[in-house]
Amino acid sequence: MKIGVKEETQLGYPGFINLIGIESPGLTAAVSIADYVKDLLR
Repeated sequence: MKIGVKEETQLGYPGFINLIGIESPGLTAAVSIADYVKDLLR
């Protein structure tokens, strides 16, 4: 499975951040992922 973070504007979903293959607790506990997503939304 591919794991990654992808902004989906090109697929017609502006502002949608897809966190592909990242499961809890990794998703909720990873401050670096949250910082990266926050920067994508700016």
